[in-house]
Amino acid sequence: MDLKRLLPVPQSPAGLGFVCFTLMLIAMAMSFIPLLGKFVFTLISPAFLAGIMLGCKDMEQGKPIELKHLFIAFKTNPAPLITIGGIYLIGQILIIGLVMLIGGSQMTDMLLYEKRVDESELMGFIRQVRTC
Repeated sequence: MDLKRLLPVPQSPAGLGFVCFTLMLIAMAMSFIPLLGKFVFTLISPAFLAGIMLGCKDMEQGKPIELKHLFIAFKTNPAPLITIGGIYLIGQILIIGLVMLIGGSQMTDMLLYEKRVDESELMGFIRQVRTC
């Protein structure tokens, strides 16, 4: 069994690391935009990930991965990728809404306002969920 074939090492790990680090910086910058930043990033993240996948495909063919790979999916086929992001976003909103509906005000405060919850409040929430 050829281990190199099963677990290929990227030809340019520094380039791949740079592209992934840039994506992380974009995600962090988008999270600073109040309310809309995280939603917009969720919509467009499939396009970024598709670009990274195209870069990995090029790396398999011996070509180097570059920063342009991160944005190339926006030029080639953005509509279906953004649609996938929209479906993911709707799913996230539905799940968060369900958690907030079941969890009440404590869960809403934790999710929206990043409020820390006491152990006693958390245990009360768990008892409430068990009785439902």
